[in-house]
Amino acid sequence: MSKYIVGTKFLGHDTNVAVIDENGRIVMAIEEERIDRIKHSSSFPLLSLREALDRYNISPKDVAYIATPFSHELFFDRIDLIESYFKSHKTFDAARYQSLKSYEYDYIQQHLYGVLFLEEMFPNATVIDVRHHLTHAANAFYCSPFENAAILSIDANGEIETTMLGRGRETHIEEMESIQFPHSLGFLYEYVSEWLGLGRLEGPGKTMGLASYGTPRYLDVFRQKLIFLDEASGTFQINPALVSDSPPPFFTIDYLTHIFGRDARMTDTSNFEQFHADVAATLQAITEEAVLGLVRRVKKLTGERNLCISGGVALNCMANGRIHKAGVFENIFIQPSANDGGSGLGAALYAYYNFFKPEAKRNTTFTPYTGSSYTPAEIEEALQDQGLPLRQIKGIEDWTAEKLSQGWLIGWFQGAMELGPRALGNRSILADPTRLGSKELLNSRVKYREWWRPFAPIVLYEHAQEYFDVTIEAPYMLIIGNIMRDCIPAVSHIDKTARVQTVRRSQNQRLYDVISSFKAITGVPVLLNTSFNVRGEPLVRTPHEALNCLFREGLDAVVLDNYVVLKSDLNPARHQATAIVLKGRPEYEQFLEKKRLEIEGEVSGVGSVISGNDSHARLLFVEALKRGKEVEGFTNGGRSYLDTLKRQTLFGRKIIK
Repeated sequence: MSKYIVGTKFLGHDTNVAVIDENGRIVMAIEEERIDRIKHSSSFPLLSLREALDRYNISPKDVAYIATPFSHELFFDRIDLIESYFKSHKTFDAARYQSLKSYEYDYIQQHLYGVLFLEEMFPNATVIDVRHHLTHAANAFYCSPFENAAILSIDANGEIETTMLGRGRETHIEEMESIQFPHSLGFLYEYVSEWLGLGRLEGPGKTMGLASYGTPRYLDVFRQKLIFLDEASGTFQINPALVSDSPPPFFTIDYLTHIFGRDARMTDTSNFEQFHADVAATLQAITEEAVLGLVRRVKKLTGERNLCISGGVALNCMANGRIHKAGVFENIFIQPSANDGGSGLGAALYAYYNFFKPEAKRNTTFTPYTGSSYTPAEIEEALQDQGLPLRQIKGIEDWTAEKLSQGWLIGWFQGAMELGPRALGNRSILADPTRLGSKELLNSRVKYREWWRPFAPIVLYEHAQEYFDVTIEAPYMLIIGNIMRDCIPAVSHIDKTARVQTVRRSQNQRLYDVISSFKAITGVPVLLNTSFNVRGEPLVRTPHEALNCLFREGLDAVVLDNYVVLKSDLNPARHQATAIVLKGRPEYEQFLEKKRLEIEGEVSGVGSVISGNDSHARLLFVEALKRGKEVEGFTNGGRSYLDTLKRQTLFGRKIIK
């Protein structure tokens, strides 16, 4: 009997894979970026599929359901919605709209081809398309400890929804209201961040940090020209002037330049003007106002005591801190993989409770440590490969705490990798928060990021309220709190706030014991905890990647399970050379490039299903052709696809029923 459910996001940014077993347990959840080493990877997650299946000896024949976080049928409604919107709010240009429409149809084609590939790969599986915001809701509610809860999903985009308000009861999720495209809080934050020169996907986190250096002096501009808040209903609308009618149909930063009378893009993000900080502060203030309106709205709709939050906007720690302090709900759960990187997990959980075992009781045991893990033998092999000593230290927790108290920067590599964008203690760099110099050392020797960005604390749960004004458990570094003591300057932001993470011994025993030992030495039950990576790279996954950080950067030591590698263990000639080699893309990327060159001639003239330069998808397409599959009627031209799609089949399957 097939006994696994696979959830996967395989289009767009943050592609990922999750596997659920027949008991509703998360076997693995991992983002493709952690393997292909490209931040926010948009590659088809073949590497993640292979990692999950091979590591746990799962046969593709044992998979009962494949769940994706995208409904192509609902996406057709989006196309109609866009046409109606532009005819109502814009000077309608038929040619530009045709181009935009073709972009949308091409996206549907890519999705359908990916589905067909998955059906080939998993012969006994039924493929289920789950609405995007429903996967965010499922990811939050099913991983929460609550039997009943209000649910709020706020993202940049879905098929037609950008925000969903709903309720979860036992295993059932009910959507109650939604806000539709183009009215998107997530897009507003992304595009203002891009306009500031901080980037769209990486930018929002930086913008949130920059906001603390500014004053929200442009609230009138935002309220009158960008986003219209309805205090009575708790909802909002985006000014149509901000919406672009060029594909893809998102926002335009040109309008921001117009209303502010200047180009705001920073060429050097370490040297911001007060203007940039004030715009960031205003954006943050208006976002918090809009989010609080939605929180009150979903409270009124549901009457629930508990709230689950997901979607990319749920990673905004400052907004989450405002939600906590507002006291609208008694209890709050924020999914640590709230962004699209957790959408495969949400899709898999939804398929489990609604299709695979609808009669099942909720499995409320959740851990974010769902990624790759390595045995002592695998760690030893990595050390031997690099000619490094196999040094094990008894009482590694006490040793680590002592070195941290002496000012060391230590890479901490333990157990299974965490899911989501925040380091939660298994792939972390640890430092002493009582030394102001720890922040400067990390930036100058390891992270190489903007000086104004803060580092986060991790604190023993039972001592959290002695140091921060956060009165709820915060295990996922997703709530901002005010710092109540002056003894931890390295984790204090300019406004004396911090992105707090609490830890119980039952959640992460080894890290808890390190902090306890540090407290015994220093009297402070707090450590500085930041992601184990360098600027521009994802969190480290393997022992080799952890060692590479030691080779390349200014860490004093790396602790892998019970093994310790010191900076002094390195052979400069050998290990510097190794680091240079490892800076390139992995062998898999070289393989894809070779295959792309080999098959380029086969793709031309056929009419590829895949547009753009996605070599992963092009490779899959050609492999399908080699297997003799029939592919009809696909082009990448700028004409309308709708009539063609209605009469065509792909692999014998109607595209539009």
